[in-house]
Amino acid sequence: MTSKLIHLAMRYLLDTNVLVAAFRSREGASYALVQRALQGGLDVVVHQKLVYEYRDVLSRPDVLAPTGLSFAQIEVVLAHLVAGAHS
Repeated sequence: MTSKLIHLAMRYLLDTNVLVAAFRSREGASYALVQRALQGGLDVVVHQKLVYEYRDVLSRPDVLAPTGLSFAQIEVVLAHLVAGAHS
C-alpha cells in the first residue's frame, strides 16, 4: 500500500482586532503575526470589505492615537499587507 501525502496550505484571515493590537504594541502575538505576514511567512487572505473595515477602524481617533502613528503610516503598512495577500 502506497501512502500519499496531501499538503494543505493554511491561509489566515487577520481579524481587525489583531491589527489594532499590533499597531498599539510591538509586544505580543498580534504584532508577531502581522510582522510574519508582512515578511511573507504567513499566507494571509483578505477581502475588499475587510480592508474597508481595517481602514475604518484604524482611522478612528480613539484607535489611532494610542498607536503613535499617522493614518498615512498605517495606510502604508496596510498596502504592504494587502499586496502580499490572497483575495
